[in-house]
Amino acid sequence: RTRNTPKLAHHVGLWPDGISPLATFALPKGQVQPIWLTVAIPENAPPGLYGSAVHIRTGGLPEMTVPVEVRVWDFVLPTKASLPNVFSVSSLLVDAWYRNKKIGWQELKKEYYDFWLTHRLNPTSLYGQMQPPPEDLEDTLAGGMNAFVIKYVYSGGARAEEAYFQRALKDLAVWDETLAARDLYDEAIVYLADEPAKKQSVTDEINRRASIIGDRFPRMRRMLVLTRPIDKAFAGNVDIWCPVVPAMRPDDVREAHARGEQCWWYSVGHFFNLDSPAVSARSMPWLSFRHELDGILYWTIQSSWRKPNRPARFHPRPGETVWEAFEPAGHGGYNGIGNMCYPGSDGRPWSSQRLEILREGMEDYEYLVLLRQALARKPNSPFAALLRTPDKLATEYAVGTKADFIIQHREAVGKALHALSQEARR
Repeated sequence: RTRNTPKLAHHVGLWPDGISPLATFALPKGQVQPIWLTVAIPENAPPGLYGSAVHIRTGGLPEMTVPVEVRVWDFVLPTKASLPNVFSVSSLLVDAWYRNKKIGWQELKKEYYDFWLTHRLNPTSLYGQMQPPPEDLEDTLAGGMNAFVIKYVYSGGARAEEAYFQRALKDLAVWDETLAARDLYDEAIVYLADEPAKKQSVTDEINRRASIIGDRFPRMRRMLVLTRPIDKAFAGNVDIWCPVVPAMRPDDVREAHARGEQCWWYSVGHFFNLDSPAVSARSMPWLSFRHELDGILYWTIQSSWRKPNRPARFHPRPGETVWEAFEPAGHGGYNGIGNMCYPGSDGRPWSSQRLEILREGMEDYEYLVLLRQALARKPNSPFAALLRTPDKLATEYAVGTKADFIIQHREAVGKALHALSQEARR
């Protein structure tokens, strides 16, 4: 049940988002209940049109059958996501939520790693205990992980102390051996600071630490997250810039690339709020492709797994259709901010419509990358126009905006890739 928030409070009340595992459910008279189905295509499925059906059985009524058709294209999406990202997972929140069930992160981590990777997101952390540890790299890399954070270097509080930094350098020295042995420098990220204030003393300290890290570990990539555009005061000490969405400047991206640096961007209140138009959750990968951004970051997708939400109050069951007990308002009072999955009663994360739509966007990005690769060999192809993404894409949309323009463009790219693949087989 959404709250009246500072932004987009066009509807306050029950809102569809959480997706519980499919099970028998009760439907009160007069209530409409959507059912979310995700179709996964085996990698070796021959291209073609496949038919199936969904059967709905209700007490006292005839069975209903809904036909389903799925077209399989003649190309395969890579297991490893092409768009680097950090959508933070919190082992501490998992441990706290399931403590009374006497299960925790160690027992559940494989479920969480798989859940993140299935959505083309990296199961890594910005805060608390860094994930994944070296012993879990084998499985997470095999599952498609393409970026992970190894250390958070500076902030207020304990991280500002010199003793913390000296311990961090020792940790990085241990990581350096692992990264060198496995050639993972292009995936590992040293998180310099999170939204540092524009104060000379803060800038000087971040630069000092970043410079030391650069001297000792020259192959490690240092990321800086900023609430302002790229700040030249940090020049020479940052390998990956990451401005917030409103501060991203396309010219800054091009200039960073010219210097041999990367530029990501990150969201706090854009794209993923609960009551934003659904098309928002699909748009960040598309805009990243358009502006040639190198990655995307979102601070967490478990923000509401803590007070005022508690396990004693919120314990959803498979098939349960209304979650009145869950408080969706988070940071700044926005509905759904920082929370795109729910703590299931079985210890697993339960998805949301927004997260499934983001996964669609991540797959859309793969379509575009595959087309760009295919057209590198055919620069004069009429399909080249499809590499220009729709002009309607935006960081914010008016209430009621539909995703038709994205779906239609993806369909056109899919047809193009299918045709190019069929042509190559002849």
